[in-house]
Formats: sequence, structure tokens, C-alpha cells
Amino acid sequence: MQTSLSHILSILSSVKLFSRLFLTTLLAPEAITNMVFSNLFFTGRSLAKGLWRRTSSLCRRTLSGFNWLKKNFADLVKKALKFLSRPEVIGVITFAVALGILFGLGFGVSGIAAGSAAAAFQSVAFGAFTPAGGIFAGLTSMAMTGLYPVFAFVLAGVIAMVMAVIAKIVQRQARA
Repeated sequence: MQTSLSHILSILSSVKLFSRLFLTTLLAPEAITNMVFSNLFFTGRSLAKGLWRRTSSLCRRTLSGFNWLKKNFADLVKKALKFLSRPEVIGVITFAVALGILFGLGFGVSGIAAGSAAAAFQSVAFGAFTPAGGIFAGLTSMAMTGLYPVFAFVLAGVIAMVMAVIAKIVQRQARA
């Protein structure tokens, strides 16, 4: 309703402006300049007032949102912790972290990535000689044949499942 009323008022203002412009054109050309600049000033002033009104309204709403957050922050943290303590959520988070660690070790299709954790372990533990048949050699071989991603997914899944089961057991013992 307010928008349509302001629209009607702006149309009436425009009609008034054009009628004044027509009459002053007939009477005095210098009056046109004064009228145009006075209307521009009033239009600019009303735009500035509207902008200030909307900006202050936005600031008030933002502050009320912060006040709501301040009042409800403890409750939000409790709800988040309750959600994160669910066994299935713990399993998903564990899976993502384990997968990130396994893929970040540095085993790749072209061998051990330079500067990676696997390269550092290899240089400290084995030096120039990596024994065949060991876990490190097996992981390098799996990575170079393209089986490492499958191994990483399966291992991350097993770790996540174990963590979820442990969380469920702890949760049941806490209720008892």
C-alpha cells in the first residue's frame, strides 16, 4: 500500500513539475533554471533521507540479529554438540578426516610426492634403501598401480565404522 501511494505521489509531483515548467517557459527562461535546480535539490534530499531511513533500518535489524545470537549462543552450541556427538555424525567426520590424511600422505601414481609426509618418512626410516615386501613398499606399489584410492576409501570406512561403534557404546553407557 505504501509503495502504490508513494508511486501516485511521485506521478502527481511529476505532473506538477511539468505544468510549472510549461508555464515558466512562456514567462521567463531564467526561471526554468531556478526551478530545475530547486527540484533537483529537493529530489536529492528526499533520496538521501530514504537511503538514511533504509540504512538505519538495516542496522537496527542487524543489531537485533546479533542480540538474538548473543541470547541464544549457549543453546546453539549445546544443539551443535548434541548433533556432533551422534555416532553416525562421528563416523562421517572420521571418514572425511581419515580420507584426507590418507590422500595427503604423498603416495601417488608417479611414486612418492616430493616434500610429502611419505617422502620424509622414507628418508628418515629407510634412507636410500626401501625394503621390498614392507608396508611402505606395498603402499607405493598400490599407489602406482591405481589401487591406493580404493585402499584409502576402504581403510577410511573401516576406521569410521570403528569410531561410530565406539561412540555408540560410549553413548549407551552414559545413558545407563
